[in-house]
Amino acid sequence: MTTIGRLDLSLPLPEQHRAVFLRRLVDETERPRMGCWTFLGQWKRSDRYGRMQIDGLITYAHRIAYALAFGPIPADLFVCHHCDNPQCVRPDHLFLGTQADNVKDMWAKGRGSYPPIGARGTRRA
Repeated sequence: MTTIGRLDLSLPLPEQHRAVFLRRLVDETERPRMGCWTFLGQWKRSDRYGRMQIDGLITYAHRIAYALAFGPIPADLFVCHHCDNPQCVRPDHLFLGTQADNVKDMWAKGRGSYPPIGARGTRRA
């Protein structure tokens, strides 16, 4: 059985990986002139985020797209979607943020339910 590790994107991508990931993103992405660029490669049903693997290392496709476009991703930050489409890999639809930033973005767009389940001082139905 092969163990799959996580690709550390807080460091610059090695040049040999950059070329492979760029080619795969080009080949496995639908890129209309306007709107989201949808990653059509492997993705996980439970969260719908595209995944890419190389040399036994796996990561999300949108994180690779961000790293290719803008450089390393600090280890304590997430790559979030302005468009709320987990399969989108269009760099201008992506932004870096903390977990708190991502939650604020969710609430600002009306994607959460109020009050959050289990929020302090609320009763569960």
